[in-house]
Amino acid sequence: MGKITVTIIDSGISKTFEKDKNIISRIGFEKTYGGIKQNDDYIDENGHGSFCYQAILRRNSNVDFRIIKILDQNKKAPIEVLIEALKYTLCISTDLICLAASISGSTYTEVINTLFEQLCEQNKIILCARGYEQDRLFPANSHNAIGIESEIFRNEENFYYNSKLTIPVKSFGLRMPLMNLAGVPAWVGGNSIACANFTGIVCDLFEKYGDVGNINYLRKILQQEMLLRNYNQNDFFDFEHLDEEDYKIDEICMGIVKSYVKVFDIEDYTTLFQFPLFSNKNALTFSKLNNFFVELNQYFSICINQYEMSCKDIISIYSLARYIRELLGAEENAKER
Repeated sequence: MGKITVTIIDSGISKTFEKDKNIISRIGFEKTYGGIKQNDDYIDENGHGSFCYQAILRRNSNVDFRIIKILDQNKKAPIEVLIEALKYTLCISTDLICLAASISGSTYTEVINTLFEQLCEQNKIILCARGYEQDRLFPANSHNAIGIESEIFRNEENFYYNSKLTIPVKSFGLRMPLMNLAGVPAWVGGNSIACANFTGIVCDLFEKYGDVGNINYLRKILQQEMLLRNYNQNDFFDFEHLDEEDYKIDEICMGIVKSYVKVFDIEDYTTLFQFPLFSNKNALTFSKLNNFFVELNQYFSICINQYEMSCKDIISIYSLARYIRELLGAEENAKER
């Protein structure tokens, strides 16, 4: 098959990317006094849609995009606007629809489900991120969509599929450096990035299996992929330590980290080692990140560039220490040469 086409229904696309050759169409919808209006205002005002675009593109570059803007600068939109955007996708050529948005207590649930069903009949597959609030499961829990939420995996390529779960896909959604509206790297993550990452993974599956087509066939492929991967807890982080020297570096990292996160007890290994630094448990914020790296660089006499590091390098004490050991090993080898 040719290039896969992904339609992103979100907040539009930033000026940084609006003229990328792989973006084949751009359009916006908004609610006015006269009803829902279609327009040429597709410029992103909050960055959410642009983050999703970058995450998909980073995962799979062999993709064409259609951009549909519905969210405003506050990441909100009337549900009627979403409905018109979905009606529009019935009339265009696309393989996948990435919808990183959720709805709570809507009277339009049945209408959206009907549109999803019609899209499925056209072999257009909808990928939805669930909301963070407990009641924001729709439309990620729709039978006619693939629902996605964030999980802690070792690599972006990892995912977990269980058709019996309300939200069947757990995907890599931890923080990664993406360009914000000002063209500056920002650390972004969450269910939306998990949805975007998994959209890129599904693009890989299209290339591997040919035109996946209907959603039921994709479900079978997902189940097969997980069986091939032999998924188990080892797909999560391995917190075992190799030797005393390695462990010493981990302890040093934890000693530095503890002043930047919520955990203040140096003996509390459990939280710092078992949860990512950016999680609610530890809460390493972006505003503290620069000083954090400066201190690490000074202590170990190394150079960590936070924008060149992928998210997986710093999401736990263990992976951070491993990354530092790699840098120290590279410098030692350079000295020997």
